[in-house]
Amino acid sequence: MGSELSPKDVLLRDRFQHAAETSSKITALRGLIAATERHATRKYVHPEREARLPSSIWCTGVRDIDGALPEGGLSREGLHEFSGEQYADMPVASAYLLAVLRRFADLEPASPSRYVLWCQTVRTEREFGAPYGAGLREFGFDPQRFLFVSSAKNNDVLWALEEGARAGSLLAVVGEVDTISFTQTRRLSLAAAAAGTPVLLLRSDQDRAASAAETRWRVQAASGVSDRLVSTVPGHARWQIALNRCHGGRPGNWTVEWENEAHCFRLVEDLCARSSEMAEAQFPRPCMRLASG
Repeated sequence: MGSELSPKDVLLRDRFQHAAETSSKITALRGLIAATERHATRKYVHPEREARLPSSIWCTGVRDIDGALPEGGLSREGLHEFSGEQYADMPVASAYLLAVLRRFADLEPASPSRYVLWCQTVRTEREFGAPYGAGLREFGFDPQRFLFVSSAKNNDVLWALEEGARAGSLLAVVGEVDTISFTQTRRLSLAAAAAGTPVLLLRSDQDRAASAAETRWRVQAASGVSDRLVSTVPGHARWQIALNRCHGGRPGNWTVEWENEAHCFRLVEDLCARSSEMAEAQFPRPCMRLASG
């Protein structure tokens, strides 16, 4: 029979069919993997957050600082770290953090999620104290809108921070921790991105360890001036801030002044220049007339 295939031809045919089926399966598998990766990288938006997606940028209001930040402001869905230039500067860093948080709170005045979760270890509370009502009111906050958590264990505080960020029902999450590893900062960063809740971290360790934070700030007090009306009363708070790290931005150093009434930052250099101009306008230099003859 001329139409019959030899055993060798049958073997070759079977091998070709098997190869074709395997290639088809591999192609289908590659398509499935690609679809899975696209779904995994697609940003998740918490259901409670869909109705309150912000349109404005979380900015400091200072052009020089915002120009150094990606997209002209801080990320609402990221981890931001604050620390003192020295160990004793941690209360100063806390004040700057509250000012930055105040700027964020002003962007969502109609948001129902007005509560702030503030977590700290017992050691940081003993070393630097805890926020109190009068101080929070100075920054324009209602103390009743703060939820305070304190624990003797550093890991318990980190757990509370991550769960609070993932809840998606808070305005922001603030944490004061003793130490934190890169993996733990990565978990907090992912939790912030998942629910769109910013995590602000106060770090008292001075080792400058690696971190997944989008921005890292170092703060110290700056010399201020007395009140314009009463010379014996301190004026606005001033800080020297350093943006040491910024994903997609550039580092920088500035001296800023915080105005509690207006909830805004001012560059001290601009204030000094403005004061000089006003003084020049009020007290112009006398014109010197040349003697003749």
